Amino acid sequence: MKDENMIMSTLQGAGAIITDSHLVYTSGLHGSTSVNKYALYTDSVSVSSVCSILATAIITAGIDAQVIVGPAMGGITLSQWTAYHLWRKLGSKVLSVFAEKIFLGDAMELKHGYEKIVKDKRVFIVEDVLTTGGSVKKTIEAVSRACGTVVGVGSF
Repeated sequence: MKDENMIMSTLQGAGAIITDSHLVYTSGLHGSTSVNKYALYTDSVSVSSVCSILATAIITAGIDAQVIVGPAMGGITLSQWTAYHLWRKLGSKVLSVFAEKIFLGDAMELKHGYEKIVKDKRVFIVEDVLTTGGSVKKTIEAVSRACGTVVGVGSF
């Protein structure tokens, strides 16, 4: 609960919380509250803070991740900062890569040699906003195809 309060405070400070509005989520459901991730991404200090909190939660949960993967686009920034904070807190190298949509398709894949980095590694997936979970599911599938082991998923 402490971590959730810290993240909420950071998001509010970055002006990333939308309230009292009528929104249609990706799922088609309607709501009045959302996170404006684009407002957060303009504030590198706030992004770093959110990812530091996430890194602490990963450590507290006893999750031993070797690679952080985020789905492109938003997950790229989060994977970089989360890996950085894990590296600083643990004192051991944690890598960061991203999954992206395949050409002419909807699935995600690891490109740029990232599949070799993920192979036989413990992978933690980060995502900015979860609505349907579709991007995370596709990222899990991409990591599995690359023979990586997903050890957890985190979001703000």
